[in-house]
Amino acid sequence: MKALAIALLSTVLFLGCKSDPEKDSGGDAYRNEAQPVALDEWTTDDIARKTGDTTDWKAVDLADAGQLTVQLAADEADAEVAVAVFSRYGEPLGEVTRKKGEGRTKLTVPIARSGRHFLRIRQLSGPATAYTLRASLGVADDGPAPGRSDRPDF
Repeated sequence: MKALAIALLSTVLFLGCKSDPEKDSGGDAYRNEAQPVALDEWTTDDIARKTGDTTDWKAVDLADAGQLTVQLAADEADAEVAVAVFSRYGEPLGEVTRKKGEGRTKLTVPIARSGRHFLRIRQLSGPATAYTLRASLGVADDGPAPGRSDRPDF
């Protein structure tokens, strides 16, 4: 009986210690909560793995099939951030990781059908960071416009 009580208490304590990596995500932690983003528009958001905002989901509506290019820049150089593209059915289409110390990263994936597709932005390590994201149909330019910095003006 004593062993059963100890096992039950241990289980309760273990379950109570489990933390939710998305407890402070703000309503975009899961694919069904994806926030819409417009094509060819820069969007900013932030992620903070240590405080419970590990993942952001975005939704992009595509009128045509083709190449989808996603560009991501993070404010904090030491933040490691992954961006992935998913089909309208949640099938993974591609992923790239912006490693610590890198600048902007870019991912281009083929899109077979029009419709809603999803972008998952996930912090893997490092400090909390704001990020800027742009999704474009076709292959986007590799850099900013001449005379501009690496980040868009807001």
